[in-house]
Amino acid sequence: TDDLVAVKDKAAIVQAITGILLTRKGERPFKPNFGSNLRSRLFELADGEIGTRTMQNIATSITKLEPRAQNLSFQVQQSKIDANSLNVTVFFTVGKVPGSQSVDFSVSRVR
Repeated sequence: TDDLVAVKDKAAIVQAITGILLTRKGERPFKPNFGSNLRSRLFELADGEIGTRTMQNIATSITKLEPRAQNLSFQVQQSKIDANSLNVTVFFTVGKVPGSQSVDFSVSRVR
């Protein structure tokens, strides 16, 4: 009945990466290790290592849960210290498809 649209190739990987990174661990039923804890990084002290720790968290989550994304690189920026938000860009390649793909999103506190 065409109620559902199949997502393929790059769009499927972008959707999967976004879902992984915006889901807290333990939030998905029956999959306690699915996701990453990016929102918990929002309330850490803004030192020089927050970007490094955040990138390690992103890399671990994506390599474990989304093997189709290869050659990962990241860019994490803290928008404002008082705003408690992170702007994340993930660059990746897909198999033998030439060129790099990217996913941009921001993680912010929920009021």
